Amino acid sequence: MTRLGCTIARLEGSSILNSVHIEKAANLIGLSLKMGEETEATKKASEDEIEKKATKEPQEKYELREITLEIPIDQSTKPKEKEIIKSEPEKIPGDVKFSLLSPYPEDKAPIEHESFPLRLPLRQYNIESSQEKGTIIGTQPANNLSDLALVETIIEAAMFQKVRHLNRPNLEKKFLFSPSDLRRYRRIPEPDHILILLIDYTSIRDCQWQTTILPYLRWAYVSRATINIVQVGVENAENELRAQKITANSLLTPRIAFALEASPGRATPLAHGLELVHQLLQKIQQRGKNSLQQTKVVIITDGRGNVPLISSQMNSIKAPVNREGIDDSLKTAKEIRKFKRIQITLLDPQPQYHSELPILLAEELGANRKIIPLIEEAQV
Repeated sequence: MTRLGCTIARLEGSSILNSVHIEKAANLIGLSLKMGEETEATKKASEDEIEKKATKEPQEKYELREITLEIPIDQSTKPKEKEIIKSEPEKIPGDVKFSLLSPYPEDKAPIEHESFPLRLPLRQYNIESSQEKGTIIGTQPANNLSDLALVETIIEAAMFQKVRHLNRPNLEKKFLFSPSDLRRYRRIPEPDHILILLIDYTSIRDCQWQTTILPYLRWAYVSRATINIVQVGVENAENELRAQKITANSLLTPRIAFALEASPGRATPLAHGLELVHQLLQKIQQRGKNSLQQTKVVIITDGRGNVPLISSQMNSIKAPVNREGIDDSLKTAKEIRKFKRIQITLLDPQPQYHSELPILLAEELGANRKIIPLIEEAQV
C-alpha cells in the first residue's frame, strides 16, 4: 500500500508522502483507514518543503529512477532525515491507524466446490472384481487382457501388417499381433455417492421447500453425486396417474433445474413414487455395492396419496377411492426401510389437514423427519 501511496504522490507532483496519499491508496484497494488529524506544524513543514523543492530542483528531475521521499516522524517538529526508497520496505507514517479489514474475503471463504472440476474423481475399487463396470466412453492402450476391446485391437494391428510381413515373410498368411496393439475400454467410474429426491409437488405450495433442500443439493454437487429426482403430482406429466423419474450425473444438468421449478398437477400417485424409489435402491445396491459409499434419500410429501398403486400400474382408476393410496404408500415405505447403508430424510411441509400422515410415513420409513418452514402468506 505504501508503494501505491508513493505513486499517487508522484502523480500529484508532491515529493512528500503524507497521510492523504496513504488514505487514497487504501481507498483504491478497499481498506478502511482512520487517519489522524495533521497539526498545523506538520502542514507548515510540508508546505515549506514543497516550496524549497520547487525553487531548487526543476520539474524534470522527478524522472530519476530512485525516489527521494521525506516522511514526517514527529508531528510537532520538521522532518530532519531523508529516506531513500530502494529495495528496503517502506514505512507507513505514524499518523495512520488501520482497522484490520481484509480487502480479499475470498482468501478466508470456505471451500464449497469440487477440488478438481475437470478431472474424474478418485474412486475405490474392489481388487477381487476382475470385470470393470461403467459406461464405455472410448478406448485406451492396455498392458493386460482385462476388459479387452477386440475390434479396436484388430484395427490397430491391421495398420502394421505389411511392415510385419516384410520382416517375417514365412508368416505372410497370418495376422500378426503385437503387445502394443492391445486396447481396452475406457469407462466412466460407477458413482459412489447417490442422491434420490422424491418431490410431491401437490404438497409444497405453502412452504419454503427449496431453501430446505439446499444443503442436500450442495452435498450432491461437492461429492459429485448422481442425482435421481422422482416427480409425484407434477404438472404436464406424461401420465398423471404415475410418477416419473429424472436421472443426471451432475447437479448442473439443465433438466434438474427444470424439475425443481415445475408446477403441481392434480393427482398424487405417492405410492407409485415410493415404488420407483424402491426400484432405484434395488438397482443401485445390486450394481454398485462394492464401490458405493453413501446414498441419501430425501422425500418431500404430506403423505396424502390419492392414487392407489394398482391404479398406477394398470393406468386406470376405479372409483371410489378412499385410503388405498395412503395405505399403499405406508406399505411401500416398510419395504424401503429394509435397505441398509442409506440415509432417509422426510421433509414435513406441515399440511393443514391430516398433519399426522407425514409422522406415520417417517416412522414406516425409519427416516429422520424435519419440518419445512411455511412462507409468510401461509403463516398469516
